[in-house]
Amino acid sequence: MPSFELLDSCAADAFPAMVWVAGPDRLCSWLNRRWYEFTGGSEPEETGSGWVRHVHPDDLARWHAVYQKAFASNEGFTLEYRLRRQDGQYRSVLESAEPIFADGRPAGQYLGFCVDITHLAGESQERERLLFVVQAENGIRDDFISLVSHGLRTPLNTVLMSA
Repeated sequence: MPSFELLDSCAADAFPAMVWVAGPDRLCSWLNRRWYEFTGGSEPEETGSGWVRHVHPDDLARWHAVYQKAFASNEGFTLEYRLRRQDGQYRSVLESAEPIFADGRPAGQYLGFCVDITHLAGESQERERLLFVVQAENGIRDDFISLVSHGLRTPLNTVLMSA
């Protein structure tokens, strides 16, 4: 199988996302400069499976299942999870990866990237919270209307029956 030669490391280092390459063994064989800036790690610490230690423990099983399934089926994947930055803070990242093909066949390698979307995740969480509040308010409104409607209907039915 061909080694990963499709991506010039200088161009990948200039890319504003964390770029990675994994080999047929499903281990990370290369990471760009952005990755090392984000994690504060070095190449010997991060390549192989070393980089996985940065994945939030609560997200690790889900991430692992998606990763393994993608490799087994030669399909791409996109996944949001939390990744620990060098200052110890967990950040929301969006990871996307695709298998590398050589001569129209899967080469067993993957090219992926991670983008810090913490600012977007916060907005998403705020939107979800607001949606919950609006839905709760709508439920309260509906309950109130139902109660008022029932409360008015009962005496009116009595009046109508008497008439």
